[in-house]
Amino acid sequence: MKGNASEIQALYSHQIGMQRVDSHQETYEVRNRLRNWLSNFPVS
Repeated sequence: MKGNASEIQALYSHQIGMQRVDSHQETYEVRNRLRNWLSNFPVS
């Protein structure tokens, strides 16, 4: 599924923009959550 990762990246960037995350700690937690979610998918 090529392009899937970039689609997720675009969606993630859009989410961050929408949330206006201004705390580094919050951003770190969001990234960890996304990373944990992405770990459910095989990385090619």
